[in-house]
Amino acid sequence: MVFEALLDGSFGSCHTQCEEYQAACHKLFPFTSAFMPATNEDDSGIAAVNHTAINHDLLSNEI
Repeated sequence: MVFEALLDGSFGSCHTQCEEYQAACHKLFPFTSAFMPATNEDDSGIAAVNHTAINHDLLSNEI
């Protein structure tokens, strides 16, 4: 809800803060689509492959 409020201007014009919030949340929740960085359609295939690099040891511990 905070990210949506930043996007829709509920807190005023705060584009930089919105980008910083999105980046911080993306680090915490890398698979949440709302926090994924915007990608160019031409680069989407490359970005998707690079984005799926997973720390398998960490994933094993989580499971």
